[in-house]
Amino acid sequence: MPGYLNKEAELKAKGVAEVIVYCCNDGAVMMAWGKNQGVEGSLITMMGDTQGSLTSALGVTMTHPGPTSVLGAPRCQRHAIYVEDGIIKAFEVAATPDDPAGDAKPDVTLADNMLSKIPDQSGTAAKVESDKKKDIQEAEAAIKLSDLVLFVKPACPFCKAALEALQDAGFNPKVVDKTRSQHRGLQYLTGKTSMPSFWVRGEYVGGCNDGSEPWHGVKPLVANGGLRKLLDGKSLN
Repeated sequence: MPGYLNKEAELKAKGVAEVIVYCCNDGAVMMAWGKNQGVEGSLITMMGDTQGSLTSALGVTMTHPGPTSVLGAPRCQRHAIYVEDGIIKAFEVAATPDDPAGDAKPDVTLADNMLSKIPDQSGTAAKVESDKKKDIQEAEAAIKLSDLVLFVKPACPFCKAALEALQDAGFNPKVVDKTRSQHRGLQYLTGKTSMPSFWVRGEYVGGCNDGSEPWHGVKPLVANGGLRKLLDGKSLN
């Protein structure tokens, strides 16, 4: 799912109106999963195929006794479909005889492959660049809000741990509950998709436990005194 969230601009540029993620689960499970992944406000809609009716109609019911004996039935194989005006234009299934669930090598169902199945529309490249610029501006505006900025997402244990580590050490960062646009902008700026994203005086220094350098990340910087040095304008090298 993170790949589809991160490729939202490209999907929109190709005219995709909605990305539906479904499993053989009930609605409550799907809603909780969506909340954990931060899909609110994105193209993604979470749905549950509680009885496996859609899964059966598509011919992707998982029948192998290995996974179903652990997870229960019905279950579906990992797959992705591109639908245009109610007509299936591309149907990718990751399952193989050696991998009945399709989880070992899901590449054919990931965003990059599915984007390759969707025809380009006029002005796609220009729109992608325009949206990218806007996303970066959104992220940079938030980064400038304070000397210490911590981007977080709901129900993220690493975000909670990072904030607690900072507060326990006497630091009071500006906490930003990232928007989808800001998250995409942060990915463009750092190459990272994970949360939290910690910034010191406009410089990216990592997440909770790791960062752009071995000594970066909230917890390492607090523990080794590096965060105070950065705030005092000193080099860590």
